[in-house]
Amino acid sequence: MVHSLRFGLGVGLCGLLLFGYAVRLTNLNSGASSVPVEVELASLEQAGKPPDLHLKIGEHIRLYGGMIYEYDAGSAPAKPNASTRINYCYYPIVSTTHSEAESEGDEAGGKASELDRVTVLVKTHEFPTVGEVDRLPRWQKSRGVTGLVVNGSIKLVGPERSLLRRAFPKIDLDRVILLEVGRHPASLAMLALVWGLSLVLLGTAACLIPWTSGRRRQGRATLESSPAASEPITPTDPDHPAAIWFARKAREAKLDEEEEMLHL
Repeated sequence: MVHSLRFGLGVGLCGLLLFGYAVRLTNLNSGASSVPVEVELASLEQAGKPPDLHLKIGEHIRLYGGMIYEYDAGSAPAKPNASTRINYCYYPIVSTTHSEAESEGDEAGGKASELDRVTVLVKTHEFPTVGEVDRLPRWQKSRGVTGLVVNGSIKLVGPERSLLRRAFPKIDLDRVILLEVGRHPASLAMLALVWGLSLVLLGTAACLIPWTSGRRRQGRATLESSPAASEPITPTDPDHPAAIWFARKAREAKLDEEEEMLHL
């Protein structure tokens, strides 16, 4: 019974996690078209809001000097080296008319802690190791980038937001556009699969957990509602109601027997 309860809770937890993932995918898809919408970065910097969540941004400048990355500290030395594996990177991009583009020759320009007027941060898995990041130039012109805005319908939370907050203290993370390179809206088949599997897991857990706890409640109710006369009588329990009743009957029977003996 205990194993069944644990199994039900495990299935329920998996179902909840998958349900949350399904909600996130649905939110991302709600404002994203199947074909990326072309937009110039200069117009994004002026408007502040993307026309769609699936974007193809035109010519811009990548500020690699302001790049940050996350790596798995558990599998890396105390200080990351050139071979340390990277989970993902973030770097700012600006239009060719942006003030940061005009100060490309300034060594201080482009550093993450100094940036305050950046509209778009790009998330990428393009650089797998720290060594590849270290070999990048401080800035680089790009003809364009395509990806999905991952914070358009939902706010960024958790460790990823904390990482960005520490790296870019002057940027408003509630207004900046986070574009994940190479990501596309989920297909209808994918959404149906994730939603269906999450509901199946939650339904299975709902059938397992109440059945197990119900058996326990039923067992307790049977014991508590049992009449005193149906409970076992033990010689070591003289105060039991049934034992008192039998003792009284035995005394009455003995008195009747003694009266009959006197009449004889």
